Amino acid sequence: GTREMVKTIQGGGRICILVDQKYNQGEPIEFLGRPAMTSTAPAQLALKYNVPILPLKVVRNGNRFQVIIHPPLQTSGLDEKGVMLAANRLLEGWIKDNPAQWLWLHRRWNSKALQNYHN
Repeated sequence: GTREMVKTIQGGGRICILVDQKYNQGEPIEFLGRPAMTSTAPAQLALKYNVPILPLKVVRNGNRFQVIIHPPLQTSGLDEKGVMLAANRLLEGWIKDNPAQWLWLHRRWNSKALQNYHN
C-alpha cells in the first residue's frame, strides 16, 4: 500500500489515513493521557513530500453523516512524533467535545509493544 500512496501523492492525488487505529509497529505517542502505539506514516509522507495533512471529522446526524474538513495540521518545525502528537491532540479534543460520536472497536492501549515503554 505504501508504494501506491507515494505514487498517488507524487501524481498530485490525495490519500486518506485513519490515525486512531491500533498499530503495534508504531511509536508510543500520548493519546488521551496514555502512550498508544501510533503509526507515523501520515507524518512521514507529509514531511517527505511536503504535502499538508488535512484533518477530516465525520459527524453522525441521525441517519446522515457530515464530513468536516479542518485547516491543515501544523507540521513545520516538527518531527514525525511531534506531528502525530498534534494529530492525537486534535482527535482527543473531538472525542472530549462529543464522546458519543466516537466508535472504537479495538483496544487502543492493549499492546505488547507498550509493555517496555517508559516515560
